[in-house]
Amino acid sequence: MIQRLMRIHIQVGLVYNLGLPNQITKRGDTVDEKIKKLDAELARYKEQIKKTRPGPAQEAVKARAMRVLKQRRM
Repeated sequence: MIQRLMRIHIQVGLVYNLGLPNQITKRGDTVDEKIKKLDAELARYKEQIKKTRPGPAQEAVKARAMRVLKQRRM
């Protein structure tokens, strides 16, 4: 019921050229911030991979970097 009312509210706003609610732009801003944080974390892991010798330690850092990449893709 609430979802239906929200859809109607958005449709009415679009009909009267009120634009989309501010929540959508806020959501986009939070997603952009999250992506920036994940990019910084990936850069840090990239440096760690360069500095570590091949072996279990480097594989662990690669695994962490892959998890961050998967989060970033979502």
